[in-house]
Amino acid sequence: MMVFEVILAAISYYAGKMTWQLFKRGRFLKTIASDQAGMTAFISAETIGAFLQKNPVHMKKGPAGYVGNISLLIDIDLRTQRRLKLLFGTVTVLALIGSAYLSTVFLLINAILFFLTGIYPLTESGRRNAHDLMLTLGAILYTWRKEDEKECDEWISQASSLLDLYALIKNMK
Repeated sequence: MMVFEVILAAISYYAGKMTWQLFKRGRFLKTIASDQAGMTAFISAETIGAFLQKNPVHMKKGPAGYVGNISLLIDIDLRTQRRLKLLFGTVTVLALIGSAYLSTVFLLINAILFFLTGIYPLTESGRRNAHDLMLTLGAILYTWRKEDEKECDEWISQASSLLDLYALIKNMK
């Protein structure tokens, strides 16, 4: 019985840590999306230029235009995050149920372990992933603005969550 608890504790630890990291990445992404000054640390004309050289195919205007590219990028990110949250959340709940089946003491241990994993700060890979998403969005907006400034300006006025990023892109020459 103790072996099963050790296994469940390891599962609770890892799945809990990943679950918390996904939620923290979401909050971090919202924070950096509204911090133009912070975005200047990783988005510049040079970084966008280098990104466009490495990824020229991703910046081509799709069938739905650049709006479609942005929408697709955001949808893919949201879907991926949602799937991972569901996966790790389910594994965590199953580990807690398994612990409860063994004993309430084991359930308490694993529940505490789950909440303690929330103390970990967002990992560097989680930060980099959020930065990469913002850089990709910035590169799409940069390309779009170079091609059709008026259309891009009109669309961005409706996309309030991207206003800070767009203000940064507009100031690049």
